[in-house]
Amino acid sequence: MSWLQVLNGLISCTVALLGIAVIFDVPPKKLLFAMIGSMISCALMLIGDKFGVDPLITNMVATAIPCVYCEIMARVLKTPTTVFMIPTLLPLVPGSRLYYTMFYLFSGEQALFLDNMLVAVKICTGIAVAIIVVTGAMRWIEAANKQRLEKEKEKEKVGR
Repeated sequence: MSWLQVLNGLISCTVALLGIAVIFDVPPKKLLFAMIGSMISCALMLIGDKFGVDPLITNMVATAIPCVYCEIMARVLKTPTTVFMIPTLLPLVPGSRLYYTMFYLFSGEQALFLDNMLVAVKICTGIAVAIIVVTGAMRWIEAANKQRLEKEKEKEKVGR
């Protein structure tokens, strides 16, 4: 895969996800931020594929970094995280891989079925693990900040 193909894939993915974001009713003022997340995830996935990185690692990184972006943008713009998360992570879903996995299963081609299934499971696992880790970390950080603020308020009350 050449860098021109990577750039072409990135542009195609971003334009397609603009349509998906509109279908999912992303508010017009937040479309740009959703598209930036889509570009980040798509670029990381394409770069990982270009360098032959394992699909599990590629998709964990291509999910984790944009998830952090989505969580931050959701708090900055006071919007639910899913508004940014759905268009951002959609390019990572292994649709054609799952299709061919089922195709080879019903065609009786066991070796191709197993190869495609293994890659699809790696991709889905990478996406799921990254979402869980990032979401859990953000909730933990939010809870720690809330506790810190409550302790500061208590100290102010005692000091008065």
